[in-house]
Amino acid sequence: MLSRGVSARRSRRVMDVTTSSEDADESRPAPDVFRIVLKKLKLVTVGVVAIGDTLCDAMVARKTGIATIGVLCGGFTEDSSAGRMH
Repeated sequence: MLSRGVSARRSRRVMDVTTSSEDADESRPAPDVFRIVLKKLKLVTVGVVAIGDTLCDAMVARKTGIATIGVLCGGFTEDSSAGRMH
């Protein structure tokens, strides 16, 4: 995934592939972007982990069958996120 703070050109130095909502028919909360990344990397969901900073990231990963690690830097607190994925 490509964050707003990292240019596409710079990200290619540290990432195998990049994608954005422009590559997808539908953006979040549809899982299209995650599926595109899996396809580009020729991966299945087993052993893949998405790292996200919003509940939406986790929910989209779940729809795709990808495990998620949440980080608390997207404006959501641990208390506001707890239990929301069940």
